[in-house]
Amino acid sequence: TAHLSGVLNSLDRFATAAGVPILLNCVMIGALLLAPDFDVSYGVALSASVFVAGILQFLWVYFACARAGFRIQLRWPVFSPDVRQLCRLMIPGVIGAGVMNINLFIDTILASFLPEKSISFLFYADRLNQFPLSILGIAMGTALLPSLSRQLKAGEHEKAHHSKRLAIEFAIQLTLPAAIGLILLSYPIIEVIYGLPAMETKATAAALAAFAIGIPAYVLTKIFAASFFARQDTRTPVKIGCFCIGISLVLNIILMQYFAHVGLALSTSLSAWVNAALLYRSLKKRHWFRLPATIWGLILKVGIATTAMGLSLCGLSQVRKSIIASSLIAEIIYILMAISLGLLVYLGTSFYFKLITLNQIRKALLRH
Repeated sequence: TAHLSGVLNSLDRFATAAGVPILLNCVMIGALLLAPDFDVSYGVALSASVFVAGILQFLWVYFACARAGFRIQLRWPVFSPDVRQLCRLMIPGVIGAGVMNINLFIDTILASFLPEKSISFLFYADRLNQFPLSILGIAMGTALLPSLSRQLKAGEHEKAHHSKRLAIEFAIQLTLPAAIGLILLSYPIIEVIYGLPAMETKATAAALAAFAIGIPAYVLTKIFAASFFARQDTRTPVKIGCFCIGISLVLNIILMQYFAHVGLALSTSLSAWVNAALLYRSLKKRHWFRLPATIWGLILKVGIATTAMGLSLCGLSQVRKSIIASSLIAEIIYILMAISLGLLVYLGTSFYFKLITLNQIRKALLRH
C-alpha cells in the first residue's frame, strides 16, 4: 500500500493515497461496534480489523493505479543498477524518517524523571500538534516533491524555484495563524477532547502551546527537505537532522530543569527551527534556492493579520469567562465560535493587504 501510494503521488494522484488511512479508521470503528454482537473481545476485534483494513487499503490503491495506467506485474526480482541506486538513496531517507521518533523517544525517557503524568501530558499534546502538521507539512512536502523532481530533471530550474517559493509563501500564510490559534485555544481544545481535570488540562495545554511554536518550522523543513530529495540528495537532511537531535537533547536537559515537561516540548520546537534554518543555509550555500527579498513584506503582512486574529481570540476568551457556563456543549460552541471568528478576522485582514489567495495559488500551480 505504501509503495503504490508513492506511485500515485508520482503521478500527481494525491487524493487516493491521502484517503488510505480513512479506511483503517472506518474498519476499526466498525470492529468495535460489531464486537459485542459476535461475542469477540475488543482487543481481538481491533487486531483483526487491522488485517482486514490492510487488504482493503491495498485494493484501494491497486485499482487507483490501474485506472492511472500503472499495473503490477509479478516477476522475479533483479538487483539491477537502478535498484542499487534506489537503495543508496533510500537508506539515508529511512534513517531520516526516524529523527522525529528519536526526539520523541528521548523526550519520553527524560519525562520519566519528571513529576507523575508528565509523559501523558506530552503524549496528549503531541497528538493534537500532529494534526496541523499532517494537513500542512506532510501534504505540502508530498505534493511538492514529484513536481520538483520533474522540473529539475527537465532542466526547468526557474519553474522549480517558483514552485518552492510558492510553497513557502503558502506555508507562511497557513502555519502562522495555525500556530497562534492552537496556542490561544489550547486549553478549551484539550478540555473538550480529553476531559481531564483542570490542573492536568492546564499542564497539557501548556505543552501543546510549546509544541505549536514549532509548527511553521516543521512545515518549512518538509519543503526544504523536498528540495534535497528532488536532487537525489538524501544524506544532507539526515546529517542536519541528526545534528538537531543533539541540539534537542542539550536543550531538553537545560529547559526541563526550569519548565518540566513544557521545557521538553519547547526544546523540540526550538530544534525544529534550527533544523529549518540549517536546511535553508545549505540550500543557499549550494545556490539551489534563495528566498526573495519580498518574503519579508509577506511575513510582515501575515504577522499583522495573525496578530489581529490573536487579539480577537483574546477578546472572545474574556467574554467566555463571564457568560459561558462550564459544560461540554458550551465549550464546543465556544471553540466553533472562536475558530469562525479567527478565520473571518484573518481572511478579512489578508484581503485588506491583498495577500496571495488560495485561488491564485491553485491557478499558478496549474499554469506551471
